[in-house]
Amino acid sequence: MDPLIQHPPQEAAGRRRSARAGGSGSPSHRTKGSIT
Repeated sequence: MDPLIQHPPQEAAGRRRSARAGGSGSPSHRTKGSIT
């Protein structure tokens, strides 16, 4: 039950970029807050 799958494709794409930047499997909301 990953948040990325639940969120729409647009949100998932944006979150994937954030998670990718972090390079860690941390939660999307946590990564997004840190990256942005």
